[in-house]
Amino acid sequence: MTTQHTPGTWSDGLHHQGHLAIQSDNGRLVALCGAIARNDEQLENLANARLIAAAPELLAALEWAVDRLDDDPDPEVS
Repeated sequence: MTTQHTPGTWSDGLHHQGHLAIQSDNGRLVALCGAIARNDEQLENLANARLIAAAPELLAALEWAVDRLDDDPDPEVS
């Protein structure tokens, strides 16, 4: 599997032109996640930004799990 996303650790909760932004360690803008608001929408936008920012770590965990399943396709048997 080849990685086609911006590598790194991504940071959330940054502000960019009135939106919450997700940024890579090298400063590259990865995504904008909703306008900055002052109500419940802001909480939802922040939660979405945190989920997006966690994507590289979630992908690594999934790849680790798939790799382990490839090593032992039926873990209940062993």
